[in-house]
Amino acid sequence: MAKGFVEFSGLDPRTGETGTFRLARAEIDRVRRYAPERKGLDLYCVREIVRNPQVAFQGVRAVDDRFGERVQSVELPDAEGLCLAGVPGSRVAPAGGTERPPPGFTFTVFTDRRLTVWGWYWIESDRSNPACPIGWEQRFDRRIWPKT
Repeated sequence: MAKGFVEFSGLDPRTGETGTFRLARAEIDRVRRYAPERKGLDLYCVREIVRNPQVAFQGVRAVDDRFGERVQSVELPDAEGLCLAGVPGSRVAPAGGTERPPPGFTFTVFTDRRLTVWGWYWIESDRSNPACPIGWEQRFDRRIWPKT
């Protein structure tokens, strides 16, 4: 295990093989201390989506409307960056237990080329494919999973 990181297995959509994803412990601590409670609880969705993404993209141009801006520690666009996405079966509820994911939203996990997770977000779903975030054609260079 890499020092300073939590590691977990998931699908590397570039190869279709199992890959080792990493998330900085400092980022987990920051989210638990300063972000809304829901953001920390959604860490459980991160693992579910990287283990079984319904769709994945390479070439991250934008996370939201801020095309070409710095997002956390990543300069966009990132031609090698990945986004794994889908609708998880459930999410952890603030009161304990689980609840349904928010309707009309896709859970997205962003990584660099080394599979280091740098962000996770609920983004409105594409109406024609609910596993994809809305505007995916503008956000990413290409769809790489599932392989066609």
